[in-house]
Amino acid sequence: WSFGQTQPMPPTSAEVQAILQHRIDKNAARGIAVGLIDPDGSVRFLSAGQSGNLQRPQVDAETLFEIGSITKQFTAMAVMLLVEDGKLGLEDTAGKYLPDLPKAWRAVTIRQLLTHTSGVPDFEEVLGYGAYRNVWQADKVIATVARMPMAFKPGTKWKYSNTGYFVLTLILEKVSGEAYLPLLKKRVFGPLGMERTRSSEPTEIIPGRAAGYEYSKGQLENRDPLQPTIGSGAGMLVSTAKDLVKWNAALDAQSILKPGSYAKVWTDQPLADGSLSGYGFGWFVAPMRGHRTQNHSGGTAGFACNILRLPDDHL
Repeated sequence: WSFGQTQPMPPTSAEVQAILQHRIDKNAARGIAVGLIDPDGSVRFLSAGQSGNLQRPQVDAETLFEIGSITKQFTAMAVMLLVEDGKLGLEDTAGKYLPDLPKAWRAVTIRQLLTHTSGVPDFEEVLGYGAYRNVWQADKVIATVARMPMAFKPGTKWKYSNTGYFVLTLILEKVSGEAYLPLLKKRVFGPLGMERTRSSEPTEIIPGRAAGYEYSKGQLENRDPLQPTIGSGAGMLVSTAKDLVKWNAALDAQSILKPGSYAKVWTDQPLADGSLSGYGFGWFVAPMRGHRTQNHSGGTAGFACNILRLPDDHL
């Protein structure tokens, strides 16, 4: 689907179905679910593949997938809700709320944590992807990552940092007095009717949850569900195509935050030298082929997720 000078024609469901099946065949995936919002506002749900779980023979709009870093959008939303409540300030330092943080981290601001301009090292680089399979205590994560030096002086560069959103989660819980998931359920998921979105907790039996797989030596192997103690507000959520369409509708309607807050969320964060980072609060916002975008991907063991919005094109 190319974007030219004229308004593109929406692809037919059959064309989208063929694209999905191609991705299934090319990547040996088990299943894909998509919610597509057309320019006229109509919604189509499509799916392809044999299964989202070898024990469940169906993938549909209600199938739960790990959404990985798309979780960051909801963390940013919770931060902005507390900003509007007057309980947080974007220029407040992390150390104001978490005085026991490593000394080098205390001066970074909430804004810098949201926009990956803090310089705080990414725990994936230190712990590796295997860390997501283990239960972690927050102080252990921070102490381990703090052995690495700051990546740069805060505000001067951009570098993706899951640790930044891990710290934001701790701040949210400290300021609100609530655990991360109940806070989101009360302030975001409940009001929007996102009834299926929840934690990736491995021990819970969740009807309709897809399992993650990988190919090893020519055969499929199970992948452990992501542990929320390490995924945290950086990547702990599971959701469905249907719930993410509800999320998209709320973003269009700007029904959770005030309009001025949404403007901040989608503003391309400038660096100290005046150049743009391409990132807002939990969203990549750099243009695509001349079109304004708001987008993010999320990848975990056995899963890939993406949300792409072209607001000026109503897509």
